Amino acid sequence: MKKLVIFLLLGLSLYANTWYKSEIKASQKAVREQKPIILFIHKPGCPWCEKIIEGFNKGELKKVFDQDRMVFWEMDWKDPRIEKYNYSFNKVPAIFFLDPMGAEVGQHIDGYLGDKKTAELLHQFSDWWDKTAKPLLGENYGK
Repeated sequence: MKKLVIFLLLGLSLYANTWYKSEIKASQKAVREQKPIILFIHKPGCPWCEKIIEGFNKGELKKVFDQDRMVFWEMDWKDPRIEKYNYSFNKVPAIFFLDPMGAEVGQHIDGYLGDKKTAELLHQFSDWWDKTAKPLLGENYGK
């Protein structure tokens, strides 16, 4: 019985949400599953970036991440794709709300707002997406 429980837990973790470093893979998953993308831009050594990363591993932000309602894409603040896609921000960490094709939807977050406030904004975005934007895509979108 103990082995069965461990196997089931390991199997479920294979389907859990994940962080993507590739915009192509993030977009493919988002289009296929009709989910929005959360782009997280961070800087190595930034204490606020590390704090929010820690939050995604436990606490309020982990709850949002584990719901698997959004696709999470991460990028280093010096990544040339930031300029290519014209993602403009003033502080790190920066969080962008994107549609499945990577276009910015709404106002992004500059800087660290705290785990609770960030989780609240992610919930609001996800709820808006499910109720307003996703129905506009149509049932054949991404198929």
